[in-house]
Amino acid sequence: MLGELATAERDGVQITDTMFMQLWFSLLIAGFETTHTLIGQSLRLILEDPTVAEQARTAVAQGRSGNSLTSFSGW
Repeated sequence: MLGELATAERDGVQITDTMFMQLWFSLLIAGFETTHTLIGQSLRLILEDPTVAEQARTAVAQGRSGNSLTSFSGW
């Protein structure tokens, strides 16, 4: 993805180093923020709702913890 960004053009002109860094930093922050929010809200749900906590424990015990992230992202 960064390789594509590094060779990107706008109106037929290659983007500048400054534009590349701005776009790269925006992508970095966007990825961090969404991950941070998903983890934080998932932990909040587990701590505040005993039903959710039990479902999370069961999913981990049954080896289905990967599905939990998909479930939490829908809340």
